[in-house]
Amino acid sequence: MRSLLLTFLVALVFTPLTISVPLPPDGSLQDPNATARNTHNQAPSGANGESVRKRADDSQTAGGNAYTGSTGDVSSGDVNNIAGPSGTITNNASNNIPKGGTTQSGDASGGAGRGRGPGGNAYTGSTGNADGGSVSNFAGTVQNMGSSNNAGEGGTSKSGIARGGSA
Repeated sequence: MRSLLLTFLVALVFTPLTISVPLPPDGSLQDPNATARNTHNQAPSGANGESVRKRADDSQTAGGNAYTGSTGDVSSGDVNNIAGPSGTITNNASNNIPKGGTTQSGDASGGAGRGRGPGGNAYTGSTGNADGGSVSNFAGTVQNMGSSNNAGEGGTSKSGIARGGSA
């Protein structure tokens, strides 16, 4: 029975999924609402009615582009106590997992274009995981005394602020 289930799971994972979607009569894959959003060929406007221009590509900016690095994981740990089906585990004020740490990518500010062109773009890095920990006890008998087997809380994961440079 176990090998049959394993065979089914392997087949499920490695079998390609095909989805058929009918195309419109003209064969296009364009958003049908694209022209309805901007029917007058006008530049979009901001919250105060000012004209908003498309962001310049990195190679087309006059101001320097800014990037912050990605952060790593600061997850808490896990505890697994294994004594077997006839064994005994005794926890006395033990297996208390600390909270996950804090991970934060820095702020990024693109340089000003100073009248020579668009200001620089800004990108903050990806943040890592800050998962809490877990405690698992596997035995015939598990005795917990005092404050034992407290799983860790998740930590904090923040991304920095990205500010594009002014023209």
